Amino acid sequence: MITLIFKNIKDFLFGREVVIPDQRIGSLTARIRSKAPNQSYSWTSEHQLSGQNGKTSFILEGDSRGPFQTQLRSIYRILDELPLIREKADRELKKNADLYEPLKNWQDSFYLSSLLPLDVEKNEFELSFEPVNPTDTRYVLLEWRDGQLAEVEGK
Repeated sequence: MITLIFKNIKDFLFGREVVIPDQRIGSLTARIRSKAPNQSYSWTSEHQLSGQNGKTSFILEGDSRGPFQTQLRSIYRILDELPLIREKADRELKKNADLYEPLKNWQDSFYLSSLLPLDVEKNEFELSFEPVNPTDTRYVLLEWRDGQLAEVEGK
């Protein structure tokens, strides 16, 4: 009884939880307070991708019906092109020897930890790669703009 009351209060305050299953990136979840078409929502998922050593967190923008289709298509494209994106990022990192030296094995020991929208209108995403070892503080961040690798940062 108390659990039901708590759930009803939570749904009232934060919106009801809506889950949309997705074969490629797991179940997307959002808390929906209004079905108004101009209300935007963030849809989240955490999913273990094939060939990755950790779960990837996904955040997509959308409305009460689900994530925007352009966001989903972009995420799918990024996942399809992930090996190529990683190769391009590695080439960019190699251009700076001081930066690349501590990251030279990043492709073997890092996984795609998150994929986040930066600008919905411009179709921009941030791809974050982190080491499997949780005590390792290195990272590689990529900015993906409408099908192209725009920026590469690493430490």
